Amino acid sequence: MNLKGNIREDTMQKLTKFIAVIMLILVISGCNKDSNTIKEEQKDTEHAEEGMHSEEQKITIDEASRKIIGLEVKEAEYRIMEDTLDVTGEIAKDTEKIFHVTPKTAGEITEIKAMYGDIIKEGTILATIKTPNSSEEIVSLVAGMITGVTIKQGQHADEVTSLFTISDLSIINANFDMYEKDMGNVKIGQKIKVTTIAYPEKIFSGKIVFISPRVDETSRTIKVRAEIDNQLYLLKFNMYVTGKIIINDGRFLSIPSKALQKVKDKQIVFVSNGDKEFATKEIVAGFEDNGYIQVLSGLKQGDKVAVEGSFLLKSELLKSEMGEGCAE
Repeated sequence: MNLKGNIREDTMQKLTKFIAVIMLILVISGCNKDSNTIKEEQKDTEHAEEGMHSEEQKITIDEASRKIIGLEVKEAEYRIMEDTLDVTGEIAKDTEKIFHVTPKTAGEITEIKAMYGDIIKEGTILATIKTPNSSEEIVSLVAGMITGVTIKQGQHADEVTSLFTISDLSIINANFDMYEKDMGNVKIGQKIKVTTIAYPEKIFSGKIVFISPRVDETSRTIKVRAEIDNQLYLLKFNMYVTGKIIINDGRFLSIPSKALQKVKDKQIVFVSNGDKEFATKEIVAGFEDNGYIQVLSGLKQGDKVAVEGSFLLKSELLKSEMGEGCAE
């Protein structure tokens, strides 16, 4: 009884090994076949991508599928957009708009009413001076920040004594670094928007006033100077800033950036032909701004394009171009 059991067990082990070998051979053959199939599928995909826009392609998707993939459709429309060039730089170390306050008549300073760092308006009383005949007020003729106080109470001052230094920082200079490749896009007079980490939600506007004729030998950059509106005196000397030079702005036909899909060297969108049908449309896209992309050609105002889920439409289209077969 034990002998028969051993024979049966040995036979079962041999049979199991035989089946395992047969399965291994089949798997190897299947893998070779799959490998070749994959290569063919890759070729089919490339051909599909190259030829799918030679004529309009259509894809149908029912309402249930639209909900599953979260398909969203929006119209191509005109909107105000800006094509910008990013630059980095810093606020200048000083200002050229500096004014010195002197008394009209010699005398003794009896009271000082303004302090270093005060932001003053035109007509602000800065001090009083006692002259031989009367007591007079010393008034600022300009607005700005007091960046120098050179007198003390009781000090004698004459008509050439500088009592206060006032700097007008309402317009402040900023210097930016621009790469050589961007030189052709920048011109004097262009607008610029400036931000700083000190006030991340604040945008300061300005304009380009100078482009250096010299390229830095080390960084290969060119200095660009801009005058920045600083009415609130928030920007400080030497502060690091980033800028966006506006090289083109206006109203442009646009679509959400998510609507644009790329296949090889082509730019396509899926245009809705109704509730279920979408057709491929090749377009020429321009610059991108705040989540939208400029449309140079290929669409007209009011065309409805797939936005959310457009990538899945592209995948489905490529799959249909290859044929079902082994696409799964």
